[in-house]
Amino acid sequence: MKRSILFVLASLALLAQGGFRGAGRYEIYSPLSRKVLDMDRNDRRTVIQYEARHTDNQTWDIIDAGGGYFYIRNVMNGNALAVADDRNSSPLIAEPFSSSPAQQWRFESAENTTAILVNRNGKAADIPGGSKNNGTKVNSYNRN
Repeated sequence: MKRSILFVLASLALLAQGGFRGAGRYEIYSPLSRKVLDMDRNDRRTVIQYEARHTDNQTWDIIDAGGGYFYIRNVMNGNALAVADDRNSSPLIAEPFSSSPAQQWRFESAENTTAILVNRNGKAADIPGGSKNNGTKVNSYNRN
């Protein structure tokens, strides 16, 4: 069963108790931009936000990685959501699953029953400038 998770503000944020209920299949949605987290079908690596089409490239399996962390794997090809490196504005990518720290995420509580998606490196998933445009590449940035 596919469930929805909400993300808000400039950072990807997930609805804590109302949407995220642990491991399972989700569509990750931003009420701010009204877009979902999408693995670009063209290169199958670039992570963007795009209007919901309820397709397999917009659906993610969240898998317990232990210690409060999770792997987020795309349903279309099994690639895992990861940070390209530890710098601010580093793009999020979908790469072959390896269980590396770059592929491990936790959900930190935020305002209004939401949570921020934070990589093991401490950087939060971020939509540059709070863009509402289809195709905007999602990156990572210091949590603020």
